[in-house]
Amino acid sequence: MDAKLRKPVIYGTDEDPLTVVTVAAEVAGYEARVTTYNKAKKNLDHMQNELLEEEAEVASVAGRVLSSAKGKFKNDSSLVGMVGGIRTSDRKAPRKKVITPMPGDLSRSA
Repeated sequence: MDAKLRKPVIYGTDEDPLTVVTVAAEVAGYEARVTTYNKAKKNLDHMQNELLEEEAEVASVAGRVLSSAKGKFKNDSSLVGMVGGIRTSDRKAPRKKVITPMPGDLSRSA
């Protein structure tokens, strides 16, 4: 910026002078913060992947426990409910949906 001039040019105002040195320092500080941020983000991405793998393993173990409980105590046992399952007798019966035609809808008329 000031390379061709013999004396440094001061940009900005007298109260807030900006020189090539001050601008370069601001940019260098910003670049250092971005580098730190990117490293932290990379570490967090790695940690998130590890947590997702662990979560899948915990879900697998929980599923195996539930299957084992159903096998040992039968599907309608209260013990199945204690390990996170739903007893057969506690399940809601499926309900049939009733479709009511909209006024003026001729597509469903007989």
